[in-house]
Parts: sequence; C-alpha cells; structure tokens
Amino acid sequence: MTFDDETHEIVAFEKVRSRKKALTRVEEIFSEAVSKVDYPLWAIVINGNDPDGGNNWLKTIHEKFPQVKIETGYFGPVIGTHLGEKSLALAWLKDIYKA
Repeated sequence: MTFDDETHEIVAFEKVRSRKKALTRVEEIFSEAVSKVDYPLWAIVINGNDPDGGNNWLKTIHEKFPQVKIETGYFGPVIGTHLGEKSLALAWLKDIYKA
C-alpha cells in the first residue's frame, strides 16, 4: 500500500505473493528510497498483533541499514482488522531531529 499524493488515498502499490517475497520487496523499495535522499531517515516497523515478527524484521532492516533510526509500532484495531493478524509494514520519513 502507498499514499497517492494526487488523490489523497491509500492505494495498492504492487501485489506480491508470499510474506517472504513481500518483505524482500519492501526492503528493495526502502533501499531505493534511502539511496535517493540526502537527509537522515526514521523508519517504523509496524505489526498487526505480531510483536515477535515485527522485532525480527526490525533486526533484519537494522543490519541492512544501520544508518537509519528504526523503531517498532503496531496497527490499531481498525486498521488491523482490515489488514489481518500478523501483518507487517514499514513506514519511513525524514528524521527531522537529525536533519
């Protein structure tokens, strides 16, 4: 999922089959984003009632991107209901505290 700046809607970005392939694809997209910016990023691994899965993915991302500040968060019940249990997401934005 991604945010469409023109329509101000959340839309499907790509459809990738299997959790492993989806997480790998998100990491590829994140890698591209990291390489394109000249400012520090702050990332959040968000989980849907799967703190262990979120923490494991956080460790993987931190190993690949040690320069990025990474934290964990969770989906609230409304979004979690739509995404499903054990869903994971990665969000990132400019780290205004380091910029």
